[in-house]
Amino acid sequence: MEQSKSACEQALTGGFKGSAEGIEAMAIQERIVANHLRTVTIQSVSAYVVSAIFGALAFILIMYGPADKKLATSIFSAAFLLLAAGIAGFAQFKARTLGMSIEAQDRAKLATPAE
Repeated sequence: MEQSKSACEQALTGGFKGSAEGIEAMAIQERIVANHLRTVTIQSVSAYVVSAIFGALAFILIMYGPADKKLATSIFSAAFLLLAAGIAGFAQFKARTLGMSIEAQDRAKLATPAE
């Protein structure tokens, strides 16, 4: 009994196309899709890890920053928070601190004095 040849093709996210032909096409295609899913998962998880690191860094700067450089510490902390929110994929971000208000939507707005 002769095995028939088969072919399969899969269009994946990011413009990647995987294809396999031959007797073991489905097994190879499964490996292609599994590898792609693993790669996408690693990319998304690593983005959240980097975002958490930036958020923690902002918290550490606020808590343990030098008292005589409070303005610089606040500016850097706000920048790290905005960066963390952007990496995590937030579409809107609003924060108020002593004497300043920060908002970010589709385009970042400059820091304005709090009212």
